[in-house]
Amino acid sequence: EYMGAVLRENPVLVTVKLSGNEFNDRAGKYLADALVTNQKVEHLDLSHNMLGQPAEPGEALGVAMAENVGLKKLDLSWNNFRGQGAVAVAKGLGANIFLRVLDLSYNGFGNSGAAALGAALKSNNVLEELHIGNNCIALEGALALALGLKGNKNLRKLKMSRNPIQNEGCLGILKAIRVNPGAAMEFLDFSVRVGQKGKTSCRK
Repeated sequence: EYMGAVLRENPVLVTVKLSGNEFNDRAGKYLADALVTNQKVEHLDLSHNMLGQPAEPGEALGVAMAENVGLKKLDLSWNNFRGQGAVAVAKGLGANIFLRVLDLSYNGFGNSGAAALGAALKSNNVLEELHIGNNCIALEGALALALGLKGNKNLRKLKMSRNPIQNEGCLGILKAIRVNPGAAMEFLDFSVRVGQKGKTSCRK
């Protein structure tokens, strides 16, 4: 609550790193509310916390992402976003026109979250980097994400390692980028666990 008040009232903070603070969903709601009013913070790191369950904090963050015009980099990795909360965050991305880098790795977005991200990428042509590694995204989710990539003209880096998307999921994403004449993609990461099947990265 205190940190949320600081964000609301401080007009000069540009970078805020709150990683590993064990923030729960109540704290996430305060921080999300603060982001609606604070338009100065450009880089917010909320990684390695306990945000995301139940769905309300994700929904609050989604609203904040949609309304915030200052954030350029947001790190929500290593939290508990899944289900409706994950979908809400993705919808917030779809409405945001300022965010450049979004790290959602090590959550539980799953196929429904990936589909929501795909829908967001259809309308968002500002985001340059999306990190969604280790999110329980399977083939269905990868193909839904690919639909968004067919028309996206700004995403340059997509990191989705350690997801069971199978060969068909990789190919679906590659085909979506190939048929997009305005694609800006420079780096794709479909890597699996090093030491088991090795690491593979695709560059355009």
